Order: sequence, then C-alpha cells, then structure tokens
Amino acid sequence: MKHNKIIYCTQCQWLLRATWMSQELLTTFNTTITVQTDAGK
Repeated sequence: MKHNKIIYCTQCQWLLRATWMSQELLTTFNTTITVQTDAGK
C-alpha cells in the first residue's frame, strides 16, 4: 500500500495548489497510490 500525504500552509492559502498536486499524482500513479491525504498546517 502506497500512502501519499501533502501538507500545505493555510496562512499562505495553498489549498488550490495542494489540490492540484493531489489530482496530478492520482492521475499519474492511479494504480500505485492507494491512500491520498491533504492536510492543512
């Protein structure tokens, strides 16, 4: 099981960039990544 976690800065308002990166990773590695997590910090 492959786990990917993207931590983004909520003060910098990088949620859209983190969401875009998640989408790109899941599209590229859709058979490899089984868990995707985005977390604000």
